[in-house]
Amino acid sequence: MFDFRGEACEWEHFASGRAIVSEFGPADQINDDEVWREVANRLAAGVAVLVPVLRPDLIVINGGFGSHFSRFQEHLQGAVAKRLNNMLFPLPLIEASKSPEEAILLGCFFHIEAI
Repeated sequence: MFDFRGEACEWEHFASGRAIVSEFGPADQINDDEVWREVANRLAAGVAVLVPVLRPDLIVINGGFGSHFSRFQEHLQGAVAKRLNNMLFPLPLIEASKSPEEAILLGCFFHIEAI
């Protein structure tokens, strides 16, 4: 659970693709850098909680977010790094899937296969 706008809610409530589209419109129509910064901050809230628990070497962004990753990559990396103590939990590599529009498992499979 996260505090979002003064309400306790699940991460998906404010950071899922559906939540982003509902508030800001389709990703391919978002041209405002501040909106992408907000998207990154919403994603970073959950990613920063998962990194210390899972300790991944790589985080793969998939789906609509993956298709537009270049628009918010720097914002996301900065927002996650800001939430982590790099002495204890280094920032893992964060990349877009090679096939971001495919099903999540298929996109991850192709990404791993390419490594």
